[in-house]
Amino acid sequence: MLKTLSAAAAVGGSAGVVGAASDDGDEHELVVEGSGSVVRFEFEATSEVYGSDLESTDTIYGYAVEGQVSTLNDVYRFTGDLESFTITMGSADDVRVTLDGAELPTAGDGATVADDEVVIEELETHVLEVCGTGPVTRFDLAVSGSVWGSDLEDTDTVRLHSVSGQVSTLDDVYEYTGRINSFEVTDGSADDLVLVHDGVETTAAELDG
Repeated sequence: MLKTLSAAAAVGGSAGVVGAASDDGDEHELVVEGSGSVVRFEFEATSEVYGSDLESTDTIYGYAVEGQVSTLNDVYRFTGDLESFTITMGSADDVRVTLDGAELPTAGDGATVADDEVVIEELETHVLEVCGTGPVTRFDLAVSGSVWGSDLEDTDTVRLHSVSGQVSTLDDVYEYTGRINSFEVTDGSADDLVLVHDGVETTAAELDG
């Protein structure tokens, strides 16, 4: 499991940071190759991480990275050790991750790995259905991992870790990794929502608890 990004590491985070790694120690190259499907990931190293030709969906926080690949590849460099690599959205089957040319194995795929070898971890995916009953109801959702949705309306905004959504007669379906940090009705009444979490009906108060 990827360690939570510390507040100190997050300060000064920037998208697509480009730079030259330190001369102390050997430089390592981590390549994340996409195969077409959108995959989000996080990783941590024991030294500053640098990247080149990154997209706006990739952010470097000092020693830690939040990235995304689909048809293009990401290339990162650092001089320390790779501590962890976690898929936060999508499947490890849709990416190829290499460190200095050697492919990282996926946890649980049956491969034999050394005790100190980093493997690709996958966070469990959960599903939240937000069903409208007629009245317009707006809500905010925040998760610790990544969140994404499909067939949403233009009244719904999905960011990396959060959603600002609206339902009335149509329903929203979101998939996310990690845990729900908060669920808040910002306009309307929670009584006008039917919420189904991983197939089990729940309430806004329970989700926000």
